[in-house]
Amino acid sequence: MAELPANLNEFYEETREASPSNFLMKIEKFSLLSKLFIGSYETRAFEAGGYTWKLVINFEDALKKDEKKYVSVYFSIADSDSLALGWEVNAIFTFFLHNQFSDNYSCFRGRTRRFNDFNNKWGFSNLMPLNRLKGYIVDDVCVFGAEVFVLKTQLVVECLSLVQNSATITRDWKIYGFSKLVDLWVSEEFVVANHKWRVQVYPKGNDSGAKGRFVSVYLECVSAKSFAQHQKIKAEVEIRIVIYFFCVAVDHWFRSSMDHWGHDEFIPICDMRNFRNEDCVSLRVEVHVEAIVS
Repeated sequence: MAELPANLNEFYEETREASPSNFLMKIEKFSLLSKLFIGSYETRAFEAGGYTWKLVINFEDALKKDEKKYVSVYFSIADSDSLALGWEVNAIFTFFLHNQFSDNYSCFRGRTRRFNDFNNKWGFSNLMPLNRLKGYIVDDVCVFGAEVFVLKTQLVVECLSLVQNSATITRDWKIYGFSKLVDLWVSEEFVVANHKWRVQVYPKGNDSGAKGRFVSVYLECVSAKSFAQHQKIKAEVEIRIVIYFFCVAVDHWFRSSMDHWGHDEFIPICDMRNFRNEDCVSLRVEVHVEAIVS
């Protein structure tokens, strides 16, 4: 059984057949590292995910006689000085060791790390002990590699604001000369939860099914016309004819593609004759905003 790393949270280990896709390096005469006092080695730069990277491998501890010492490996962004102020790169990096007996690779994959001006180098401080590393050295040759997967930023942000203890806004209108209205009556705009609203009344009906038979009434969220596709506002709505005590109520999400709610067949036209006082209709709308998505 392979010896476990000193820090189990640093990486995940697996075996695979495919070679590393970003960087591959061979060290010949590996045993001379200690004699030449090369305790740490920085590789040439390689490109991955639109950025330039380098590997820094620390053999210093592992080359000592103490078999419990570990090899350390780090990934760094090589061109960080040329990046814009406040740059940030999120990446997952993998270190490879070639098993020359089975012709496959031991892969050590790290957790997602954020590289920036404060931390432009991440890696494994305790990759493996010397006695395990020796198992990858054949004829004094060691082959290793690297892959870096950069998480491209395509962040979609949405905010759902739940409205606590929101007051119910009530608006009343008297529509005079109701029987003489031909097509459409529109109220003035009013504000609820910092959004504009208005009421639309079609005295002779709005669609083919209601024309000449029903009064059509709608509440429109005027602000929703300029909403982005994802934006919406949820409101509890009640519309009533005051003297009739008839009302309709619903919870509805208002958005750019559906900026109004109401009833094509709100009340039969014939019934309206019984609830007009000197040809005046009293209309009441109550709006209670419950949530906003921005």
